[in-house]
Amino acid sequence: MTTRRRTSRLSPGLRASHAVAILVLVLTAAFVTSALNDTQGGDPGDVGPSAYETWLDRGNLGTPEDFLASLIGTPGSPGISAYELWLIQGNQGSTSDFLASLIGPRGGPGTSAYETWLAEGNNGNATEFIAALTGPAGSSGKSAYQLWIDQGNVGSEEAFLVSLIGSPGSRGPAGSSGNSAYDAWVASGNAGTASDFLASLIGPAGDDGSAGASAYDLWLSAGNSGSTANFLTSLIGASGSDGSDGVSAYEFWLAQGNVGGEADFLASLIGPPGSTGSAGPAGNDGAAGASAYDIWVSNGNVGSPADFLASLVGSRGANGANGASAYELWLESGNEGSAADFLASLVGPRGAQGEPGVPGPTGEPGSIGATGASAYQIWLAQGNSGTEAEFLHSLIGEQGPPGESAGSMAFGSFYDTTEQTNDNVVNLMQFNQSDAHVGVAVQNGSEITFGEAGVYNIQFSAQVVKTDAGKNDQIEIWLLLNGENLPYTNTHLWTPGNNSLTVAAWNFFVTVDAGDFVELAWYSADASISLFATDAATSPARPAIPSVILTVNQVY
Repeated sequence: MTTRRRTSRLSPGLRASHAVAILVLVLTAAFVTSALNDTQGGDPGDVGPSAYETWLDRGNLGTPEDFLASLIGTPGSPGISAYELWLIQGNQGSTSDFLASLIGPRGGPGTSAYETWLAEGNNGNATEFIAALTGPAGSSGKSAYQLWIDQGNVGSEEAFLVSLIGSPGSRGPAGSSGNSAYDAWVASGNAGTASDFLASLIGPAGDDGSAGASAYDLWLSAGNSGSTANFLTSLIGASGSDGSDGVSAYEFWLAQGNVGGEADFLASLIGPPGSTGSAGPAGNDGAAGASAYDIWVSNGNVGSPADFLASLVGSRGANGANGASAYELWLESGNEGSAADFLASLVGPRGAQGEPGVPGPTGEPGSIGATGASAYQIWLAQGNSGTEAEFLHSLIGEQGPPGESAGSMAFGSFYDTTEQTNDNVVNLMQFNQSDAHVGVAVQNGSEITFGEAGVYNIQFSAQVVKTDAGKNDQIEIWLLLNGENLPYTNTHLWTPGNNSLTVAAWNFFVTVDAGDFVELAWYSADASISLFATDAATSPARPAIPSVILTVNQVY
């Protein structure tokens, strides 16, 4: 029989690798020894020679790169695989046969330690078995602090802990700075940057090896058939029998003589908190970040900070839909009626008439100025003839019909230049002059006529005069619609003393249809009360006073 002996030889490359590993271990041991000496407070030793200097001391010549190159052996020749060794040993078969030969027969189930304990004649359950493994608890030893006290020291536990900290050792001298690998590379005659040096350390890529057969291919070549799923299933061995349940950590704790619940067991696992470590040094302030404007410019934009701010403003959004009017909201609330009904609902009931105030004292009458020529006299001087009534009638032009609205709100301004006397009956205020007016006109002297339906604001101002002496007298003013009194439109006004002048001025909101007319009515039981008018005055020049001024504005 021929006996084959396996021999183990190291290739030159492996020998170099071992040399490097041994050198690293030596240097590591030297570093650890130095660190231990430092912690023991010993004096630092002299700086020893570097590995390169030791290499030179042994008679070698060359640069640090030559030294590093001497540590690397030549690559060894490729070795044979385990499968090839198996064939050399006289075996025959495929790689699958070789792999199968490595697997020994499955052993039978072994007995557990608990079952072995029972087989040795012991009786009890698993807990009792675990308890039998635990010896009696030893007596508690002294703590490190108690030993310190026994040695004759005096102090608290804090003083003991402080005593464990030795005084810092003296700082050793700084070693000389050695050449970096890059400096050694340059000193060897190479030229280039540190990046060139790093690139020179990377050798050319080796040739790709031939692809090896996968485990599944080897399984097929061994005579098996099936998919990869069948192959993976074949790798799973039969399930072993379940082992007996182990003892929990809590049960071990109880078996060691401890007493308590699981919470007590968990609490016993938590040691006392350690002392707080010293705070680390504060970090350096970070560099100031770029402003939003700087980032905008770095993104390729050009302009001033104002241009940057303008770029942040988006385009204007579309106008929102118009909201509902107050009248539309009134309808949406369940009310019914026209816009006039809506406006009427906003007006509360009229309050009761207040008591008249005490009249003030009558002032002294002013001196009478020189009488100027009246308009009638000037009319006569211009060659006209007739009575004063004919003169006044000549001033009134023929009233035109109400004009058509131009699509805007109707309005009108009117007044009267004559004194309107009291006949002790219901009097109607007269208007013999008109200013600008659209959609509103005065007909028959007193009828304010409307060309279109709507809501109108009627404002008037009447110059009331009382010419007799004695007690205070009263005048009433109210509104008529199409010749009928409008409810709750009357007002009482008191006129005091002799030759007193009072202005009556207020407004009404009325709702009318096209063609309707309203009138201002007034009444007084005192015949001395009238609506006063006068011509323009001079020294200084002042305009004439009309007896009544009226303005009308459509509001809806």
